Amino acid sequence: KLCIFGALLLTSVSAFAADAGRPVTFTKDIAPILQAKCQDCHQPNSIAPMALLSYEDARPWAEAIKEETLARRMPPWPADRGYGAFSNDIGLTPREFEFLVSWVDGGVPQGLGEAPAYIDHGAHWMLGSPDVVLTPASGAIIDARSAPAFRRLIIDTGLTRETWVRGFDFK
Repeated sequence: KLCIFGALLLTSVSAFAADAGRPVTFTKDIAPILQAKCQDCHQPNSIAPMALLSYEDARPWAEAIKEETLARRMPPWPADRGYGAFSNDIGLTPREFEFLVSWVDGGVPQGLGEAPAYIDHGAHWMLGSPDVVLTPASGAIIDARSAPAFRRLIIDTGLTRETWVRGFDFK
């Protein structure tokens, strides 16, 4: 009887946010995850099939979000893990996985108040003004109905000597 109670207790705890023993809600818990890991692609008029900027956007896709994240198809992260930490890793942490699953399994509650507003970073350079801006000679055309894929573009830098690259930003 004690083991069954312990298993039930552990199962029910996963459906609650660790900070207050409350249910996982979109406003408090899910919106920040979507902002950090999903909204760069999942916004209106983007390559993603749907926007995930608000509760109204995400609610109809809740089961698909759970399925795609558990299958590790979303968010896409093709880098091979185990070779250090990546500052731009958009993969979900175990806690973020648990929050998303708990949110869906808990009935996708919206929560109280407003979710944090979406911040569009497309209008500025994330690392500050660049010293050099390079453009590929030709782009890659990706059909909107195609499976997620990554394309390799080779960009001629035009540099005539060895140069240290401190960082780069891709738009």
